[in-house]
Amino acid sequence: MSDAIYTIGYSSYSLQDFLSVLKRYEITAVADVRSSPYSRYKPEFNREELARQLKQNGIFYVFLGEECGARPADSKCYLDGFVNFDLLAKQPLFQHGITRLKRGVQKCKIALMCAEQDPTHCHRLILVVHQFNKVCPIPVYHIMANGEIEANDKTTLRLLKMLHLDMEELPGCGKTLEERIEEAYSIQAQIIAYKNEDSTEHQHE
Repeated sequence: MSDAIYTIGYSSYSLQDFLSVLKRYEITAVADVRSSPYSRYKPEFNREELARQLKQNGIFYVFLGEECGARPADSKCYLDGFVNFDLLAKQPLFQHGITRLKRGVQKCKIALMCAEQDPTHCHRLILVVHQFNKVCPIPVYHIMANGEIEANDKTTLRLLKMLHLDMEELPGCGKTLEERIEEAYSIQAQIIAYKNEDSTEHQHE
């Protein structure tokens, strides 16, 4: 079993730098969690081209956008037109994606990939890693825009500070650290949630 799982956002990388940083951390498989695995601005990261380049470099490509993407087709994942991560996480298709990741880490060193460079602004952390760690609590490392890694504990602390939830409270008073972490993930999920205009229209018909 891999001793950790990684995440990476490609937006700040050229394709060659992207491949180089994956090799630096000995990544053997990329799990693409984009709902739509195409880029208008970086076509070299389109699904087919990226899969080809990764294969040439001895890295597996797995598309998980249908299972773990942030723009699900299932209307049951939307609340008032916005994706609700709690609802999404309960869906069988998403749970199947988490199961695939659990199986994957038994064989490969996986990097979850999306576009956003900062994981605190991306569903790969706020949704996928958060849910994955509940069933498979292995270390998580985020490959940042400069190529260095940030441990998930540090990333979570950054998120707490961003949302002004980082202040410790006296024992027995206020919320515990675990409660504040859950609150931070819940708030950030609402901030980054995709809005489906069609879903909103259907709800008001």
